[in-house]
Formats: sequence, C-alpha cells, structure tokens
Amino acid sequence: MGSFVLEGRYALRERSVVLSLALTLLVACWAVIAGALETHKQHAEISWILEATQADKATVLAGQSDAGGAAYGMHHVTYEPPTPLAFAAIGTREDLPWQHWLTMLALEGQIYEADIGNPELSRVGRLDYAFLVSVLLPLVLILLLYDLDSRERRDGRYELLAATNASPRNPLLAKAGARTGLLFLSTSIPFAIVAVIENVAVLLWASVIVISALHLLFWLLVCRFVTHRTAEAPTAATALLACWLLFTIALPATARMLAEATVVIPAGGEILLEQREKVNDAWDLPKPVTMTSFIASHPEWEAQARVTQPFDWKWYFAFQQVGDEFIAPQSNALQAGIARRDRLMGWASLLSPPLATERWLTHLAGTNRSHHQRYMACVRKFHASLRHFHYPMLFGQQAFSPAVMAGLPSYKPCSDRLSGS
Repeated sequence: MGSFVLEGRYALRERSVVLSLALTLLVACWAVIAGALETHKQHAEISWILEATQADKATVLAGQSDAGGAAYGMHHVTYEPPTPLAFAAIGTREDLPWQHWLTMLALEGQIYEADIGNPELSRVGRLDYAFLVSVLLPLVLILLLYDLDSRERRDGRYELLAATNASPRNPLLAKAGARTGLLFLSTSIPFAIVAVIENVAVLLWASVIVISALHLLFWLLVCRFVTHRTAEAPTAATALLACWLLFTIALPATARMLAEATVVIPAGGEILLEQREKVNDAWDLPKPVTMTSFIASHPEWEAQARVTQPFDWKWYFAFQQVGDEFIAPQSNALQAGIARRDRLMGWASLLSPPLATERWLTHLAGTNRSHHQRYMACVRKFHASLRHFHYPMLFGQQAFSPAVMAGLPSYKPCSDRLSGS
C-alpha cells in the first residue's frame, strides 16, 4: 500500500497527469449534476401532468351526463418516475417514452404513437456517469499509462526498477495502479456525493462504485499487458486504442447487428397503422359483426350486446377493443422480440466489458430495456382496468353517476408496487 501512495504522490507532480485528472473530475461533476437536474425535471413534469390531468377530469365530468361521453372525453396519464439512481444512467429514459396520455380508445395505437421510432436496443446516448465510466474513462486511462514502460526504458531506469521492485516481472504495476486509483477517485467522489444527496441506497451506489472499479481494473490489466510487451510508446498507444475500439465500439455494434438480423420483429409504426385501419374499417361493418367479435372475448356482455341505434357508445368502444385484439399478436411478437434481442445483447456483453458495465449500471438505475417493458405492461394493465370500470355503465348494467365515477381507477407506477426498482 505504501508504494501505491508514494507512486500517487509522484504522479501528482506530473503536469499531464494533473491536467487529465482535473479534466476528468470536471466531466464527472458535469455528468452527475446534469443527470440529477434531468431527473428533477422529470419529477417536476410528472407533478405538473398529474395536476393537469386531475383538472381535466373534473372539467370533463362536470360537462357530461352519460357514461360514453365521460369515457371518451377523459384523459389519463401513465408514467414511470425516475429512480434515485437514474441520474447516473439515463438509459432508455432518453429515447423511449416514460409517460403516456391515454383515453378509453384503442390502446396499441396510443402506445406506438408515442413510441413510433421504437428503438429496440440501447445506443450511445448522453454524457451521463454510465457513459463516462464505460466509454470515456478507458481512453483517459490509456492516455495515462501508454508510455510508462517506454519512458523508463528511454531514461535507462527500467532495469534498475526491475531489479529493486517487489514485482520484478512487472515493475511498473504500482505506478500504473496509483494512476488508475487517482482516476477512479476523480469520478467516484462526485458520483458518491450526488448519490448521497439524491438519497440513493448505500448498497446501490456502492454497487455502482464496485462496477466502475472492476471496469477500470480490466483496462489497467489490458494496459499493463500491452505496454509491458511493447518497447515504443506510439506502438503501445495504437494497440491500446485498437483494443478500446474493439471492446467499446466494434463488439457491441457487431452484436447489435447480429441480434437484429437473428430476431426479426414488426415495427411499431406498422402496428400503429394496422390497428388504426382495423378500427376505421369497423365504421363500415354491420354492427352485429363487430359485436360478435367483441363477445368472443367478453362473453359476460352477450345479453347486453345488441345494438339498435345508428350510434351506440358500447358499440364504439367494442370496436376499439376489437382493434386492440386484432393487433395483439403483432404487439406481443414485438415485445417478445425486443426481450430476446436484449438477452442476446446480454450474452454479447460477456465479451465486451464496456457494454457489460453500461448494462449493469442501467439495470441498477432502473433505466434498462426490461424496466421499460415492465412499465409498458403496467400501462396495459391500467388500460384494462379502465375498460372493466366503464363497461358496466356502457352496457347498461350500472347507472352513470358522479358517485360511481368517484371510483375511477387511478394509475400507480409499477415501481411503487414492485420491489427491485
């Protein structure tokens, strides 16, 4: 331990090392503070949306006298609040919707209207702590370590160090370890401070620090393996940059392309179009055809399914439901395909420590693909509860009244009900 401390003091006397560490510290501060500000912004947006939704519901109810009009005009909001650790790894919250405005109309079209791009896999995103640790820190470490051996050989000190060092086979390990430790501290200290301010559980932020340390340890070993066997600094730098490109860019990109080629899935835009066409076509179909399709999945309403008027709310919402059921196989195939691609990327991360680091950090932060799919399942469950609430009034089994509407389901995020978020 004493040798590491001593080498750390020597390292801090080098202007290039101090400049690199200072720049890394500045970037780390920016990353965690910007992430915290973004999560605070999202919390504030959720609060505003909830207030606006409540006001909108009150306005709609005040002007409606029948169940169909209330169900049609009332908007509901679903959302997934950021976890306390989300500031460190924004993940899917940057490119996938974490809130939806819903009505009683067909659900799948509303989902994919907000998620029209439907990116299936995580991509390189904003500068957050996860991006800093998984992508940028290895570059800084390469800058700090690529010329250690060549410099000592050039100055004629390498043989003396090998003869007097406790590790003669790798005499510069302590020097490299000290620089790695300083780099680790320059990023971990700002993260830990913000994590404490954001009330992140100790076990969670400690896990993040351990993952960051293991990732830096991997790159320390790579750097020592290359520089110990390479006489010239430019050659070592080229080899190390090639390793960085391989593990950080090439392997994840190749895995992503293979996953997309292996698992073919329907596009969200196509699902949206097909669902809307099915709903629009229902206006031209005989009403008994629509109601027969609806009763096939809702036999409990068969006795009240007859439609005798040119327009009836129960018929209108029935063909919205039929539209969702028509597109359900494609939607299920999309979700299953996304999950399978994500699992394939998980296997690929075994070959790419940067990818594995990013995936672990987004998992801990609740911003990975599986958490987003859980949110989408929660949205579908809530929409189903709305239908179950309104159908008795739409089909005449229950009278519409303010007292009944007071029991309207209210959305609760899955993270509030399930552990492990």
